[in-house]
Amino acid sequence: MPRSTVIVFDFDGVICDSEPLHDSALAHAVRGAGWHYDPGEGDTHRFVGLGDRAAFQILAREAGVDLTPERLDELIDRKAERFSELAATNPPEPFEGVLALASALAREVPVGLCTASRLIEVGPILQRFGLMQILGTVVTREDVRETKPDPEPYALAVERLGGDPSMSLAIEDSPTGVASALAAGMRVIGIGSSRTREDLAQASAFVERIGMLDPARVLELARGVAIDPV
Repeated sequence: MPRSTVIVFDFDGVICDSEPLHDSALAHAVRGAGWHYDPGEGDTHRFVGLGDRAAFQILAREAGVDLTPERLDELIDRKAERFSELAATNPPEPFEGVLALASALAREVPVGLCTASRLIEVGPILQRFGLMQILGTVVTREDVRETKPDPEPYALAVERLGGDPSMSLAIEDSPTGVASALAAGMRVIGIGSSRTREDLAQASAFVERIGMLDPARVLELARGVAIDPV
């Protein structure tokens, strides 16, 4: 069977503004370890696109703590549990236009999702948004050895969807996500929900809000036809 165009969405910062929940859950786990992290101090987007493992390793170095693999896994589990609690009591809303965009694209080509978050974190939110019914695959941190910016997550998503990377496209909001998709051979639309145009300069195209995207132009860009997807 010939491979074809597929579209793969990132989750955090693309489907919804879940970054505040991640920050709060990260701070909760860190406090339990006796360290300090206040997401209200400085750059609240410092860990966007890095994944939990890298975030905890950075915070451990800043705290002067020797973080064992076992302790790291405990912190990741604690953070995931807290995220799920927060998402259940104060669930995020989808970005304007994203559900209509995903549904329209899914009527034309296979659509998937690729995230550095864990399924326990994103699964209930995707179910609440009604996206599980239209997504051909959901690649999470548990599915890969290496996360973004490594190409493995996007390469796996495209493979599962039966896509041709050179005719496929990712929708991303972080430099690590853009790097991952490009390394997998895809084109990328950068979304300015958490980073600037300059931060996402390597993306094939850029828009400030995902609701600005037109499905037909997204497909054209994926296939190398369009330059500006808006």
